[in-house]
Amino acid sequence: MNTTWPKGLVRLLDGDDLGEKVGFTMQLLTVGPGGWPHVALLGVGEVLIVDPDTVRFALWQTTTTSGNVARYRQAVLGFVHDEAWCLARLEVEGVELLDHLPTPLLGVQARLVDLRQDRAPYARLTGALTFELHEPASVLPRWRATVEALLAAPTLNRLGDQRS
Repeated sequence: MNTTWPKGLVRLLDGDDLGEKVGFTMQLLTVGPGGWPHVALLGVGEVLIVDPDTVRFALWQTTTTSGNVARYRQAVLGFVHDEAWCLARLEVEGVELLDHLPTPLLGVQARLVDLRQDRAPYARLTGALTFELHEPASVLPRWRATVEALLAAPTLNRLGDQRS
């Protein structure tokens, strides 16, 4: 069982040089009340690794994913890293409304429970989902503000009784 983030991924999701990292995409998988899986996509301006086993991410506050995360306190991050498909099982430790941002977001802190890497001996994985920003000049400042809010959020590590 691997319970620490790979060093290369930590550098990628450290909140620095966001403009140079645009395109890296992670899938955040949750389960809803009916048991169906739900997928949301996150970019480098919405995910921040804060220590070897902790990640923070920001979600639009009224989404299905936000509700699932707050309700069930579990999620999986899927992504390509180091030529492997990675699945990081997460246990949510805290949520906080980041309402001082121009668009309020739900900040989430989660502990890495397990990180699994799937490699094929006959091939190397070179990528998965990627994207380009239509208007980087408007998105990058918002991402910078989001990362700064995730860094500064004092109560993300205290969940309290917020289950629905």
